[in-house]
Amino acid sequence: MGAQILRDLGLRQFRILTNNPKKVNRLEVYGISVVEQLPIEILSNEHNVKYLRTKRDKMGHKLREV
Repeated sequence: MGAQILRDLGLRQFRILTNNPKKVNRLEVYGISVVEQLPIEILSNEHNVKYLRTKRDKMGHKLREV
């Protein structure tokens, strides 16, 4: 739905702020060109390290050292 809204607004290419490579692929399927993917810098700590590892290992998110 988000890609449809972007297309309706006339956006055909942009930079995206995400660690999720699937978002880039899905947008391109809808004819939106992602010219740059900027990672969200997240520092791991004792409270979020398990969560970040899961996102990296099971969902393919591009994260720095976790």
